[in-house]
This record gives sequence, structure tokens and C-alpha cells, in this order.
Amino acid sequence: MILAIAGIISLFILAFMVPFLSFLLPVYKIKKMERLDGRRKLIANLAAMGIISIVDLRLLPFYIGIFLVIETLYYYFKKVKPEVAIFDRIMISTSIVTVFTIGLTLLLVGNVTEMLEVNKAMYMKVMDLDTREANEIFQLLKENSIFIVFIYSFICNYLTYFTLESKTYRGWDMSYKWILLYIVTFFATTVGKIDNFYVDNIFNISKLIYVVFGVKVIYTILRGRANRFRGLAKMTAVLTAATFPTVVFLLGALKSFNIKLSIQKK
Repeated sequence: MILAIAGIISLFILAFMVPFLSFLLPVYKIKKMERLDGRRKLIANLAAMGIISIVDLRLLPFYIGIFLVIETLYYYFKKVKPEVAIFDRIMISTSIVTVFTIGLTLLLVGNVTEMLEVNKAMYMKVMDLDTREANEIFQLLKENSIFIVFIYSFICNYLTYFTLESKTYRGWDMSYKWILLYIVTFFATTVGKIDNFYVDNIFNISKLIYVVFGVKVIYTILRGRANRFRGLAKMTAVLTAATFPTVVFLLGALKSFNIKLSIQKK
């Protein structure tokens, strides 16, 4: 029990120090604490929350809104709604965590613009940036803030599921319904000429999710041809997405409609 609590606290601290390793906390709680019964899991969580509150009460909502949400939804889909496709689970969980994170940031930080200005001065000094460079970087951050938070949430959720469900990765599916996000925002920006902060961010999100799903599609196709070269298939899929993101996006979108994609063996 004590080790479980110490593990939660340690990984929570690590998540703030190295954000892309945030997935280790929900993975630890789901995988390493599965031997604990419900009562002891509750005690471990309450104890961890108590310690976090003592350290800094403002951190507690992030523990609840990010990590407990991921863990709770993982169990919910696995035990109550197992028919929901894995990528859909990731998308739903990511969307909820993104909303929580943005809401908590606005609630606890208040004036985000002022905070960015303070950080800008610090980064200008540390990274030796001139005013023009700093303004460009922070303007980009402000314009894509929802997209950036979504990426963090998506990485955390995706790697959580990938670590826990990697054996079923080739069978992961995604609903075609998410393409509606892309269609609506695409026409809004290209046909309607709408220049809107939320529309732009959702448009970028919709492209990202199908590119990531497209990577899985390419990996599955390559594994079907060369089952022994798993590492090479993964690397090739990722490199293809980095080089031809539009093609990979289309593959992901087509597969979400259950259109069969394959490479014919000669």
C-alpha cells in the first residue's frame, strides 16, 4: 500500500517534470495496482490526493481531471462498454481531459495572456531570443493552445492504451463519425472563409487523429506482408506519416469507413 502511494506521488511529479511521460502514471495505477481490491485502491488514491493537496492544493484538480479521468474511463470502456473501438476510447478520453485541462488552467491561472507574457520574458533571457522571435513563438502558442493541450492529452491517452493493449494494436479501429469534425471545419475555413480560433484548432485536431490512425493502418498492412519485421513496419509507418501526412490521413479516413486496404502479394 505504502509503495503504491509512493509510486503514484513519484510518477505524478515526473509527469509535471517530463510531460510526455505522463502516461506512466495511469499505466502504473491500472497495471501495477490491479492486485489491490477496491477498498485499498480507494485508500491509495485518497492518500495520494491528500499528499498532493499538502504539497500544493492547486495540483489536486489536475490529478483528478487528467489522471483519474484517464484511469476511470479506461475501466469504464473495458468493463461496461467493451464494444467501443480503441481509437474511439482514446478520442473520448482525450477530449474530456483536454476540456478539463483548459478549464482548470483558466480557473486557476486566470489571465493566461499575462502568464504567457511573464514566461516570454523568461524564455527570451534563457534561450537568447530577440523580441521578434519570442513574439512569433508565443503567438503560435496562443493561436494553437487548444491543439497543443489536445496533443498532450492525446499522447498521454494513446501511450496508456498502447502500453496496456499493445497486443491488440493491429485490431484497433476508429469510427467514421470523427470525420465530421474535419468536414465541418474544412468547409468552414476553405469555403466559408471563417477565421476562428476554435475552428482552426478543431481542424488541426481532426487532421491529427486520422494521421495517427493512418499510421496504424500502414503498420497493419506492412505486418500482414512481413510479420517478422515488426520494428521495421512501425518505423516505416511513422516515416510515411511524416513524409506524406495527407496520404496517411486519407488512409486513416478510408479505413474508418471499414474500407478494406491491403497490398497484394505477388
